[in-house]
Amino acid sequence: MNLFYKHRKNILLICGLFLNTFASTQELSPSTTPIELGKKGTFYVYWGWNRSLYTNSDISFKGPNYDFTLEKVAAADRPSPLSADVYLNPGNFTIPQYNFRVGYFMNDRYSISLGADHMKYVIKGYQHVKINGAISNSGT
Repeated sequence: MNLFYKHRKNILLICGLFLNTFASTQELSPSTTPIELGKKGTFYVYWGWNRSLYTNSDISFKGPNYDFTLEKVAAADRPSPLSADVYLNPGNFTIPQYNFRVGYFMNDRYSISLGADHMKYVIKGYQHVKINGAISNSGT
């Protein structure tokens, strides 16, 4: 049991890859198209919540007296705590990370859409990073 607990992420990843590889799929006949017909002239709206993962980033700052880069900065998303008041209350709909999109199908294949993806990129505190560049206090 201890061995499984120690390596659970790797075991779950491998199991997921095998399940995906061996999953059966439906074969399309030549007369079947993967595009739904009859969408022309219709509108659509969707809303959902998200989670994000970020790789280490280089962040550059440039201004009149400074031009420097922080290298390999670690960051994470900041999801709101799971509660009905935050996720189901229409008055609080902008608090959690969300995706929103509204669109119009010009024809069966193409649409025009407008949307917002509300992400929270939060730099992890108290980390040591390399800094390159210059900071000057001249002209102050």
